[in-house]
Amino acid sequence: MKKYFYLLMVLAFCNTVNLYPAQGISALNQVVKPTDEIGEMYQTELYQEILDKYLPQQRNLSAEELSYVSLAYSHLGDYEKALYYADLAMKKDSKSSRAYYAKAFVYNISEDNTKALDNLKKAIELSPANSEFYTALGDIYFTQENYNDALENFRKAVKQKKACEKAYYMIGATHANMNNIKNALDTFYVAKSRIVKDKELYVTVLYNIAKLEYDSENYMKAHSAYSELVEYFPDDYYSHEKIVECCNSVGDFSHSDASRAKLQDAYKKELLKNTPLSDKFCIGNFTIEDKEIVGYERYEEPAGKPFVKYIYYVTNDKGNVESTIKLEYIPSLKGEIKGSYKPVMEKDGSRYTYAMLFDESVKYSTLQPYIADIVSGEVEVASKE
Repeated sequence: MKKYFYLLMVLAFCNTVNLYPAQGISALNQVVKPTDEIGEMYQTELYQEILDKYLPQQRNLSAEELSYVSLAYSHLGDYEKALYYADLAMKKDSKSSRAYYAKAFVYNISEDNTKALDNLKKAIELSPANSEFYTALGDIYFTQENYNDALENFRKAVKQKKACEKAYYMIGATHANMNNIKNALDTFYVAKSRIVKDKELYVTVLYNIAKLEYDSENYMKAHSAYSELVEYFPDDYYSHEKIVECCNSVGDFSHSDASRAKLQDAYKKELLKNTPLSDKFCIGNFTIEDKEIVGYERYEEPAGKPFVKYIYYVTNDKGNVESTIKLEYIPSLKGEIKGSYKPVMEKDGSRYTYAMLFDESVKYSTLQPYIADIVSGEVEVASKE
């Protein structure tokens, strides 16, 4: 089964640091009314700020607030203190669902799935309408590749009055990992319409829609998703590359110009160094019988010297590159400004040349059918070296 890997909003794994704090559980003997402020701080990832503000008054903290202190420590990598404050919260209120959730959070990080599951189930038992808890339970099942139980909990999460946005995304990710591509796409589109607060998650959904639509050869829909991505991140050069591929795949060559120009400009400004796009970018791919052909264009311009401008890799049904077709630039021998491109196929240590020459302004629409004919053997070889 083909596996799809996605950017998932999962718990971070860090090294345990520091020791238990000196004060004991019995030191907490007063409770103040919980406020929404600490929860809002947690949602906006102000973890150190939570500790700075609430630890000086910890004697007066509620179980809910102590639970958020535990969660803040977890995110900052101090899991011993995180566990300590989760226990402290339970001591303060044995029916605090947030305390059980905080404790599950720590166990999940330490990969003790049994204890994490037990604490999450207890949290849900105490707060059966909390969408966040169902989502966390689904996350654990997801990492265990127990996709049926994961789906069940993510679906429960989105049915709650205050649905966790991440759960919508995770339903799509789970379907994708089960190779249910149509269901994955359908639910990713639902997620796209429901996610309004978490922009990072929204963009993640867009990436997954774009990838699945592209892999399903729905190039116009993929183009739409990638175009929205570059609206958010104009310097997302990977998405610009995919826009070029999508446009070329449907013959809409003029609409790839803006992204092509964006890539060329980034190359000139040396913004693509040490990236997969440092020397060339993909201009399209297509199949001939059981072979896949992927074409690339290099940024460098001829400038009157011999070099390779276009490269096509031909892979077999096992994914192995069996030949490479290059368009080698040939400067004009008559002193003219423009030269031409000569197709050369390299296979099994030999070079095969062809009589056809292309001028410098050749377009992908002209190259693609000719390359296809070379691969299928319909073009006569002029020479073998």
